[in-house]
Amino acid sequence: MQTVSISILNPNFRYTPAMHTNLHEAFERIRREQDMQKPPLVLPCSSEQTALVLN
Repeated sequence: MQTVSISILNPNFRYTPAMHTNLHEAFERIRREQDMQKPPLVLPCSSEQTALVLN
């Protein structure tokens, strides 16, 4: 994932006051996006025909 930073001197920069943000929602969204990028964890079981997959 590539991050693009915008300078505050750029006329397209829009300041958002802290009272108009929701950090809880932002961090939940970031966690969801990171979880979607992770490959599932596959754990072998005692039988070769079965595996436990954790998402």
